[in-house]
Amino acid sequence: MSVLPLPKWVRNTRRTILCVGIGWPAIAYVISLGHPAGGIWFAIGSIFLAIIFLPGVLLLTFVLPTYRSRIIAIPPLLLFIFWLISRQSHTYDGFSLPVPMLLWICSFMAIAMLIPQWSSIELAARRLFRRQTTWY
Repeated sequence: MSVLPLPKWVRNTRRTILCVGIGWPAIAYVISLGHPAGGIWFAIGSIFLAIIFLPGVLLLTFVLPTYRSRIIAIPPLLLFIFWLISRQSHTYDGFSLPVPMLLWICSFMAIAMLIPQWSSIELAARRLFRRQTTWY
């Protein structure tokens, strides 16, 4: 079995999601270095982000085994979850998505794009556990 190459739109979309989703925390880290104790607050924020996102991402990788399915399904799912949470507010005036929430969604997507597809994992496991039958 070989891993088939990804379609061009999947490669480009994945690359863009990774650049934005990992890029804005990197820029925030550089900005935080200029402030006293900024690195500490950045570390706290990064740990908070990881604690919130990592369990959901790991669960979604079992449900959505390919990059294509993750690109198509995760953003609407996250928008729906955000809507469910925001509509419970006592001042709900309709759906409005704050710009920082889009950055969080991009970070969630980037973490989901870092975990390989099932076909890549399966190929690596087959190579690792391949029997070497050499008869002399």
